[in-house]
Amino acid sequence: MISGLEEGGRDVPDFPLKLDTIFVTSLLQDMVLREGHPASYCQRFYFSYAARKLLNWSNFGPRSEQQPWHYDWAASWLKVHPETLENNLWARHRVLYEAIREKVGPPSMVGVPASVWAAVQPVGLENGLKDLHWVCLHKSLPVREKMYRHGLSHSPLCPRLTCGAEETVHHVMWECSFARRVWVTARRVVRRAEPNFILTWEVVERGLAAANTSSRGRGLWLLLSLYKRELWLARQALVRKGQQWSVERLLEKVKWEMKERMKWDVQKLGYHAAKERWKGGFGWL
Repeated sequence: MISGLEEGGRDVPDFPLKLDTIFVTSLLQDMVLREGHPASYCQRFYFSYAARKLLNWSNFGPRSEQQPWHYDWAASWLKVHPETLENNLWARHRVLYEAIREKVGPPSMVGVPASVWAAVQPVGLENGLKDLHWVCLHKSLPVREKMYRHGLSHSPLCPRLTCGAEETVHHVMWECSFARRVWVTARRVVRRAEPNFILTWEVVERGLAAANTSSRGRGLWLLLSLYKRELWLARQALVRKGQQWSVERLLEKVKWEMKERMKWDVQKLGYHAAKERWKGGFGWL
């Protein structure tokens, strides 16, 4: 989760590390920048030896051999991250945080290049759809095959009575007969915007590189993302509530949502600006 988007993460701040850097830098700033001030006497008494590189430190001055637990913890933290005392990183907790993140950041997911992570999570796509693509690419959707392997489901098979195949992420989003009928119509819709566009599972799973470079690419990826989301919601409705969505209902939901997004952009940006943003998308649906 704390890895960058292009490393297979969600770029979530590392809150424990963030709080650590704020606490340690505040101690050092009080001790160094307010030297001689009565408010810094406590910090110098307990923490001067740990931060002696920053001070005109002398062994003749008073200092404590036994520290309160939070000073002791901060001293041990400095031993793990000695770069804190170099290049004035101690004076700026944000810079220190980024430096430590770069040093100890987790590696990217093996087998998935950075370009794919960037393609499935383009700038401007809403977070809910980004999360769906991220979970699909990690193969972490709670499908029956995965749940069965962990002892959380009685069967690994697709919940649709007419199917009977093993339910994987690939099956739910592409192989199932229900999904196939959805994508048949989706191909026709997409080709209205891009006549030469070929819709494959690799595109559905790994995204469009053009989604980060062009308005038309962003619109196409948004459309495909909505189809994926509705396929998953249809599966959830079947498992949780026993509701059988028709293909027509799913397609109408996607069509309605795309039109509502276009209407909202017209109201917010004006007709011509919205038309330029969607690049002919008004005639897609």
